[in-house]
Parts: sequence; C-alpha cells; structure tokens
Amino acid sequence: MLALAEEPAHAVYSAGYRERHDLPGPSSVGIALQALEKKEIAGRTSDGDRCIIEPFLAEWLRREQRPV
Repeated sequence: MLALAEEPAHAVYSAGYRERHDLPGPSSVGIALQALEKKEIAGRTSDGDRCIIEPFLAEWLRREQRPV
C-alpha cells in the first residue's frame, strides 16, 4: 500500500518499481494487489496507473511512514 501511496504506477510488477519500494517478486506483488483491489483499497486511474483509491488514505500512509 505504501508503494502505491508514494508512487502510483502502471508497471508495479517491474523490477525497477519493486526495487525502489523494496517489494518482493512479481507473483507476491500480484497477490497483494488483488487483495487490495478486492477490498476496494487499490484501483486504477483513468490513465491505467495502479493507485490507492482514497486520496486521504494515501496521504495518511505517506505521512505516517516518514522516518522519525
């Protein structure tokens, strides 16, 4: 969720995206993404980018995960 909050993207399965956000392999990302979409937490923008649907949730995640 934090990766999507920080950087909505079309290529969430790409090696570069996964490396930037310290994510596991593509199959694990896919399973997590499917669960988030099923719960209507994540979705797609009109451009096709994956994102957190609720902008306030995305902002809260970014704010709460900043290093202290």
